[in-house]
Amino acid sequence: MLRFRPLLRTISPAHQLYARSATRAYASEVSPGSGRQADLSGLGPKRFYDEVNIAPQPNGSFAVTVDGKVVRTPLRSALTAPTSALATAVAAEWDAQVGRLRPASMPLTTLVSTALDVIPNTRDRIFAAALNFLDTDTVCIRPDYPSELVEAQNKVFAPVLAHLEKERHAKLNIARGSLSAPQTDQVRDTFSRIVRELDNYSLAAMDLAAASSKSIAVAIALRDGAVSAQQALEAARSEERWQMGVWGEVEGGHDLDEADALVRLSAANAVFRFVDMEPEAFLKATSDTKK
Repeated sequence: MLRFRPLLRTISPAHQLYARSATRAYASEVSPGSGRQADLSGLGPKRFYDEVNIAPQPNGSFAVTVDGKVVRTPLRSALTAPTSALATAVAAEWDAQVGRLRPASMPLTTLVSTALDVIPNTRDRIFAAALNFLDTDTVCIRPDYPSELVEAQNKVFAPVLAHLEKERHAKLNIARGSLSAPQTDQVRDTFSRIVRELDNYSLAAMDLAAASSKSIAVAIALRDGAVSAQQALEAARSEERWQMGVWGEVEGGHDLDEADALVRLSAANAVFRFVDMEPEAFLKATSDTKK
């Protein structure tokens, strides 16, 4: 069984508030006056509900409910998703909680809350934060030795680079032994267009994937379905994995870091796939927030 803990240092600013305070807010909103609060252990309040469900809303979205009451986000929005499929997945996280709520095991809840509370008012800032990874992208900044690491990175980065060049017409510059890899205006314009066209839920997922992998290239490949969450993890942590092979793994450190990163990348990937199923519903939800 994987053990999860909140590792905030690799989560983007847009998600940090929710990773720290979400379950406290949910408890106070769903069960007013309960006094249940999260503590510093990474655990939230005791499970305070029996039944979890989803309920259609007048605007066409689907709300997550516990004991018949709509769950609220930290900013008191109804916890809703544009499609029943995503709402059901979020509800499943709530239904899976045993004993006490564990925020780190509820990544879809965090992502949907971010899409509702944060993204609508900060799209330009989140957009800029994602593109800031470009010139120092994990995929583009490479060591020039040792040969074993060079070969390992060539292998795990190949699917990302091949997809971006073939499908997105973006050939990335690779820098070896350097701290930055400046990209062409054409690449910057392409990536800018991709990110700006995202709906709020996809932008929240893109932000999380880019921050978790330190790579906008990996995040876009994940969005497009060119790589899996596991492949994205391998690309993001290729150098760390090589170092672990040389120096050994710190049990309770490296393994938990990887598990946590995989949870976040898997959550982002899940949102991307839900959007692919019904893209118009997500675009409508984004458009509705601008009215």
